[in-house]
Amino acid sequence: MKSMTLMFLELIRILVMLPLIGGLLWYTVFGPLYEVFQVPEGYRVIGAAGIWVFLFILYRNFLQFTGWYKGKENRKLPRLAVISLTVVSLIMTVGPLFARFL
Repeated sequence: MKSMTLMFLELIRILVMLPLIGGLLWYTVFGPLYEVFQVPEGYRVIGAAGIWVFLFILYRNFLQFTGWYKGKENRKLPRLAVISLTVVSLIMTVGPLFARFL
């Protein structure tokens, strides 16, 4: 029973923390940056998806080890996956800045 409660608390933590961090990144960094560079609305969605990829890396490599639930299957992403996903995230967040040149 205790394990189920801790899993539920961890789920609530994820559902609160990740949108909060993602929203802060969007409204303080990428939203104003996309406004300055006049990025079309359709391409901004790609930037938002890039933020979610970054948050996935952040959760799997750091945040899951600081929460309430300590499961046996908790492990970091492999190094190659981290590098690949980081490159994808950077391309997705920086790429829309060059969309108007296409």
